[in-house]
Amino acid sequence: MYNKYMSKKFYSHHKEVVHHTTAAGLRGIVSSKTLWASHSGSLNDTEEGVGFSTRILSQILRPVLKRHVEEAEDVAARVQAAKHLGVDLFEP
Repeated sequence: MYNKYMSKKFYSHHKEVVHHTTAAGLRGIVSSKTLWASHSGSLNDTEEGVGFSTRILSQILRPVLKRHVEEAEDVAARVQAAKHLGVDLFEP
C-alpha cells in the first residue's frame, strides 16, 4: 500500500515490494542508513519466500512472457497449437 514514505511513482511500478518492521526497526534503518537482507532459508516464515516464488513471481513475469511469445511468431504458433489441444501454457 502506498504511504508517505514511498513515492507514488515507485509504488505504481512496484506494488509487490513491502518491508515489515516495527517503529524501532524503522528508526534503526533510518538512523544507520542501512537495510539488511536475510537469506530466505533463515526466515522464521518460509512462506514469504516460497509464496513469492510460486505465486507472485509468476504474476509479475506472465505479461512479459506473453509479450515475448507474441513477438516470436514460431513460439506463438506453438502456444496456439497447445491451446487447441486444451493446454494453456500461461496458466499454472
